[in-house]
Formats: sequence, C-alpha cells, structure tokens
Amino acid sequence: MQRCLLTPVLLVLLGLDAAPSSAADAAAASAGASKPALAGKTNGRTLGLTDSMLRYCTRVAPTSAPALQARRATLIQGLSSTDLARLEHSTDYQQAFQSEDQFLAMVDERNVHRVCPAADAPKKGS
Repeated sequence: MQRCLLTPVLLVLLGLDAAPSSAADAAAASAGASKPALAGKTNGRTLGLTDSMLRYCTRVAPTSAPALQARRATLIQGLSSTDLARLEHSTDYQQAFQSEDQFLAMVDERNVHRVCPAADAPKKGS
C-alpha cells in the first residue's frame, strides 16, 4: 500500500484547506461556523500554495499542469487584476508560496506522482 503525502497543497486541492486567512475567519471558525472550500473570496495562502505547486509540477510532471491550471483559474475567477495583484503581493501568499516551494524541493523524484495530480507513477522495479 502506498502512502500519500498530505501537504498543505494537497489539502487545498482536495478542498480541505480550513486554515483561517484573517482574524475574521479565525473568529468564525472558533465560533463553530464552517465555510465550504472556495466559498466567498480566495485567500492569499490558498493561491500561494496552488501557484507553488503549479510551478513545481509543471517542471517535473507536465501532465499534471492542466489540473493545476484549472484549479488556479477557479481560484481567481471573478477577481479583478488589481485584486489578483494584491493577493499575489500579500504576506500570506508569499509565505505560503515560499513554504511550499521549500517542501517541494525536498520531494524525491520517485514520489512526484504522490504530490502532483495526474503524474505518472514510477514503474515497478525502478
């Protein structure tokens, strides 16, 4: 049985990213309010994780790029170019991007299929 690496990006891709992006989100979460994935506005953390994953997977597993590009398009749908630029320059975005970038740099070539969606698994005996 293979183990799956549950990185913050995989949680985002699965729609399980529940980390609050602001004090208001944290207060709502502590009050028991739940927010569905992608409901409302996109936060910098989610976009930063997705962009880092897109950059990495496009380089090491190009077959996974369309799925990640679609995910990014969904995240930024309806945002103005000004709002998108604000998100991409936010502290949350920068920290998430850099953190995930550092993690992805440590992923062994044999485990790319566990990190990138639709990446081909290595052949048995390799």
